[in-house]
Amino acid sequence: MLCSARRCPNDTTEDKREYRFAQGFICEGDSILYVGAGCGLFSELTKGSYTGLDLNPTAVDSARHQERTILPESVEDHAVSHIGEYIVITAFQVLSRSIFCILSVPR
Repeated sequence: MLCSARRCPNDTTEDKREYRFAQGFICEGDSILYVGAGCGLFSELTKGSYTGLDLNPTAVDSARHQERTILPESVEDHAVSHIGEYIVITAFQVLSRSIFCILSVPR
């Protein structure tokens, strides 16, 4: 996904059915990690604390301008220092532009 310096062109949360589906699995206060977060649009629909990971510097910069937390880290590097920190981990459209996984710790 290409992002402009200020926003995500051509992307809205309405276009992302998988975002709406995932909303049903996230509770208020959950800590959320989104791998391959792009500009961070999913953060608009979350009720918990949100951290996104993306290696695209344009996406990270765009998210920063919109006050979204997207870190320029690989999931492998991030996992080392954040063991057990997240309740929900998502990776939408990372492989074959489809939902890759939704993981949640049982309550």
